[in-house]
Amino acid sequence: MTKAEFAQCLAYLSAAANKAFTTEQAEVYFDQLGGLPFEVFKTVVRRVTREHLTPYPTLPPVAALVQVARDEMRRHLELEQQELRRLRDERQKAINEVVCGYVGEYFGQVSKEPRLPAPPIQKQSLVKRVVP
Repeated sequence: MTKAEFAQCLAYLSAAANKAFTTEQAEVYFDQLGGLPFEVFKTVVRRVTREHLTPYPTLPPVAALVQVARDEMRRHLELEQQELRRLRDERQKAINEVVCGYVGEYFGQVSKEPRLPAPPIQKQSLVKRVVP
């Protein structure tokens, strides 16, 4: 996240709390939270504004922002893992369909609609010869 993007989020927090950040405070906040992706930090700021500033309009402590940032990063990671699992399952299904089609053709059971044309297979390549 750039300092300009970070300043934009701090301005949002400052306007919501009706209090200004000092330069020193902004530096501490950036030191602790500057490594976050901008979209995640924007979400964190909105969530903290909604949850922290509702009961008492003060600038939220860095610890509150860090805790919400951890929760958001964990949530984003879980969503990414779910998406990766979905993609893995789709690819595995496609591979299984292709492989089953090839094996079926090898054993004389031609599939109804093979995804790809079967490569030339030599029967000896699939069966291991045992030498007595």
